Amino acid sequence: MEFHTPVLLKEVLEYFAPAPGEVFVDCTLGGAGHALPVAKKIAVGWPNKRGALVGIDLDGESLKTAKDVFDIARSEGELPEDFPVHLVRDNYKNIAKILRELGISRPNGILADIGLSSFDLNLSGRGFSFQKDEPLDMRFNGDGLDDGAKRGRKIFNAQFILETYTEKELAEIFSRYGEENFSPQIARAILKFRQTGKIESTKQFFSIIESALPPRARFRAADSARRIFQALRIEVNGELENLKAFLPQAFAALSPGGRLGVISFHSLEDRMVKEFFREKAKGCIYPPDFPKCACGRNPEGKILTKKPLVPSAEEIESNPRSRPSKLRIIQKI
Repeated sequence: MEFHTPVLLKEVLEYFAPAPGEVFVDCTLGGAGHALPVAKKIAVGWPNKRGALVGIDLDGESLKTAKDVFDIARSEGELPEDFPVHLVRDNYKNIAKILRELGISRPNGILADIGLSSFDLNLSGRGFSFQKDEPLDMRFNGDGLDDGAKRGRKIFNAQFILETYTEKELAEIFSRYGEENFSPQIARAILKFRQTGKIESTKQFFSIIESALPPRARFRAADSARRIFQALRIEVNGELENLKAFLPQAFAALSPGGRLGVISFHSLEDRMVKEFFREKAKGCIYPPDFPKCACGRNPEGKILTKKPLVPSAEEIESNPRSRPSKLRIIQKI
């Protein structure tokens, strides 16, 4: 039974090469699309070979789905009954605390797939897409558990942003996180609508976006709406801040030879991962023609993906949502 289509699964298994007895952490568990195939490999030889899988997700519904996936795998003999699978409801930015509380040190592999899951889009009812008419929530966790949103707000969700942000603030997040050319016009239309009513549903918001576009661009309104919805989601969930906090903790937690991989769907996220990996792989900072190194710096990691891994044409055809995904992997020295 399959609940979720994982992106770049073949590449994850190839580059992580999970082996019997290893400890693996899936930081964005979702429907266990990556985690279950990895668990099957590291569980071989259990209990003579030790090992464990840790699955982290902020969404309680996703964790229930993942538990069902693992239960079915155990019942069908694909996974040993007592192989340790730790399911943790938390934000992946807290990985150091999570591993410490589990008593797990030096995992062999850590993966974070920071894209939007099929569950979020199709079943959560939280307004991540304008294809359905839903409330404008967009929190990865809809019941108020800490989800990386700004502090001091009772309900910091998409509707709150649309109701309270200034025109300048809205235009800035639409431009920065959504890279939308018509950000100022859309922000202006939101402020104008606010004078007479509340923006409460995805379809209503889509109509505002569409009306703000010049006539020549309205036939591409869906493209602008996707970018605007993405920008709101990133702002609501503090996604860039979470990734920034996660990367150094995850790398520090790895065992020597362990691997850290990140699947990103946004250029800002991919750039952050790329720069972090480059910094960890950097050795001496003196020019090559300098007679002697005086910095004493040695590389901490080796980048395994000089260029990001992207989906094949076949994967994109079978799962169009995989198209923008990029996977980068670094190995700790």
